[in-house]
Amino acid sequence: MGDLWHRADMTSRIRHARPALAAALLGPALLVGAAAASSADTLVHRDPAHDVVVTSYDRASGFQRRIDAGQRDPDLTLVRVEKSARQLAITTNLLELTGVDSRWSAVVVTSKGDRFDFQRSVSTGAETPGPAIVVLRNGHRFSCDGLLVTRTRAGMIVRAPSACLGDAWRVRVGVKVSATYREDGVGDQYGDDDAFRVGGGDDRRPVTLSSWVAR
Repeated sequence: MGDLWHRADMTSRIRHARPALAAALLGPALLVGAAAASSADTLVHRDPAHDVVVTSYDRASGFQRRIDAGQRDPDLTLVRVEKSARQLAITTNLLELTGVDSRWSAVVVTSKGDRFDFQRSVSTGAETPGPAIVVLRNGHRFSCDGLLVTRTRAGMIVRAPSACLGDAWRVRVGVKVSATYREDGVGDQYGDDDAFRVGGGDDRRPVTLSSWVAR
């Protein structure tokens, strides 16, 4: 287990200045709106592939955990966080997300001390298999105009207007995803990946957070 929880450090940052580009593409009529959101801090993190932690359980051996380099489900490969004056956008790429049950979760901690959880889960054995979308603020159900949590062909996207986050000027983000392969009470097996930790698939550990991303 020596390297199992070794933290990944494959993150780059890009500072965008957009007014000139906005003027060229959108014209003078939209320049005022573009200038109001003239810059954004962007964090791009490439999570190493083939680092899903697979947990197996049976009555004879109990719990056994190992990194399975051949397991694509639910392997996170990229997280992009963009914070502007208008909104926070989180984009994640996955190799696959097709388990019997699956759960994708993004955690946002703000400079004002709030914690937001954006969750998407699917349970094929449930009466309503989903997907179910849940947003929490400090542990309580939360809704706000303009919030978006949705699946894409490449992974998942979250968009949250800054007003929904209390107009916090900087945030830290964590992303964790899990997939159940088999669940019969005899030979259960599931996999996890934590974007900012190599082989971070252990429900006993909290999600790993990024560095601060400011508008």
